[in-house]
Amino acid sequence: MHTSTTVASAYDAKLNAILGAALPPGEPALVCFARKERELGEAFAALPILDQRALHTRFSNPKSGDSLAAKFGRLTVERRARLLTFLADARRRAAHANAKR
Repeated sequence: MHTSTTVASAYDAKLNAILGAALPPGEPALVCFARKERELGEAFAALPILDQRALHTRFSNPKSGDSLAAKFGRLTVERRARLLTFLADARRRAAHANAKR
């Protein structure tokens, strides 16, 4: 899947900011990384389905030189797996939301 450069750069900046945010003073690392996971999930959910699927592909098969994929790859295995599952589930979530309407 391919995502346009304009769209990619728009959400890359937001995702990079989330992944690159420093640990706030006094916040335990476990809390910080749980917050980052939640923020990433919220950012992913705001993207169109095709962009979510493109991110899933990008993060599942990172290319050298892709700094966003590299930062995502530094998350713990469990966090990466949950977020990749969330991205992979975009189509089902959209269908479910449409069925409720």
